[in-house]
Amino acid sequence: MDTIDWKKPQPALTALRTIIEDEFPEQKDKPISLRGGYNNRNVAGTKTPSLHAEGRALDIPLNASLAADKARGDLIVDILALNHQELGLQEIIWNKRLWTPAHGWQPHEGTRQNGSRKNPHTDHIHVGFTREGSQRTHFPLTEHNFEVSALHDLAHRIY
Repeated sequence: MDTIDWKKPQPALTALRTIIEDEFPEQKDKPISLRGGYNNRNVAGTKTPSLHAEGRALDIPLNASLAADKARGDLIVDILALNHQELGLQEIIWNKRLWTPAHGWQPHEGTRQNGSRKNPHTDHIHVGFTREGSQRTHFPLTEHNFEVSALHDLAHRIY
């Protein structure tokens, strides 16, 4: 990992974006940009570098105040959390909740930076990869018994 350029979006961001856009075609109306994948900044209100500062975080634009977006977002984060080991995830933030492998889902109101508003992640899903996970170019979950399409179809029937 010594030769990795941490000043650009890492390979797993592109791989995950492709899976989400393939399995949720309606997400193409709200494109997932890799531009925010690398952003040399600290976590708001801290001196700790953000996962974006190493290109290890993907933001998926969705609006939790819209029923269809919230349903899609809830389904996506549930799938991601369930498959976190295969994906190499470090954290997920969505709709006032933070997920980590160690603590599961916890309330999260966001942090302030320089007097700015808190970011409770109600306008996007933040997906953060471990350093190792960020280097993956494909995910085993897409090759085994992972039924994204079946879950997606179920969600459309429920919501």
